Amino acid sequence: MRSTGTRLKVSGARTRSRWTRNIHVRGYKEQGNINTPMDLAIRNQIDRFDLVIDAIDRVAARSVAGAHVKEHMKNEILKCQRFADSEGYDLPEFTDWQWPGSR
Repeated sequence: MRSTGTRLKVSGARTRSRWTRNIHVRGYKEQGNINTPMDLAIRNQIDRFDLVIDAIDRVAARSVAGAHVKEHMKNEILKCQRFADSEGYDLPEFTDWQWPGSR
């Protein structure tokens, strides 16, 4: 079957237009052994810690100043993963969290 429209071949290349240069999209990565919601977020790099690291990396002026924050975020990721691996559920600070004033 022949395509009548314009074809765009993307093989490992990133395409950006003037409309999307300030947007970064995260995809879903499954490995078949997801245990907890936080573990899923960490594996897909959409957890709060990876988003902080990503923001620091994308703001060049903050990359040196934010190095200690990035290291702290990486340690928090490891802490969450270790807890979930050993206990089978997420840390209570995530599972028991509620919006302030919603109690």
